[in-house]
Amino acid sequence: FSISVSPSPLPGYILRVALESPVAGEYQCIIQDQTGKVLIQRQVDLPAGPQQFDMNVPLPAGVYYLNLASEKYRFKTVKIVKM
Repeated sequence: FSISVSPSPLPGYILRVALESPVAGEYQCIIQDQTGKVLIQRQVDLPAGPQQFDMNVPLPAGVYYLNLASEKYRFKTVKIVKM
C-alpha cells in the first residue's frame, strides 16, 4: 500500500494525498503532531485503485504526520513538513 503527499515541504494550506487503495471503502485520514495529538481528522470514501485528493491543512509551521487507515488496512505514516 503506497501513499505520498505533495508539495513537500508544504508552503500553503492545501496538501495533495496520492495513494493506491487496495479496496474500496471508508478511510480515516488523520494528521498528528510530533506528540501524537490528533489535529485533523477526516473521513474519505475511496474506490479501489490509484487515488488523489486534497486536504486543507490550516496548521502553523512545523512537522506533522499523516496516517490513513480503514478497518482492515493501514498505510505507512507519512511525514509532513509545513513551512
